[in-house]
Amino acid sequence: MTVYKLKDDNFYKTMSELEMPSVVKFFSSGCHLCVGLKPVFQQIAKEHDGQFYFFSVDVADCPDLKEKFIDDGIPTLYLFYDNKGYIIPEPETPHETTWYSEEYITDCLKDFTEGEYFTWKVLMI
Repeated sequence: MTVYKLKDDNFYKTMSELEMPSVVKFFSSGCHLCVGLKPVFQQIAKEHDGQFYFFSVDVADCPDLKEKFIDDGIPTLYLFYDNKGYIIPEPETPHETTWYSEEYITDCLKDFTEGEYFTWKVLMI
């Protein structure tokens, strides 16, 4: 599975046209946690091929998206589905090199699939 890159100019159109939920990683190449998360995110994308689309957004290149979706820093993960963005909650115990561990992300995707995400912060897109 490929992790596709999005920018300010194609983000909203892409998110509105997808028929499956999408996981979006907001990152910066200068962030050590973001760099550590990259292979984990790629592995998750591979393991969940056909269930979710996977995208990345470099906030350094996307000031409009950064302003709308980033409150507490990066990396930040969202699930987008049905014209809504659900921020994946930060882990209670962040992983020291990736912030979000592979196990944590997998559990969040499972919760989303099972409808157990109702306490997640929601933004309309």
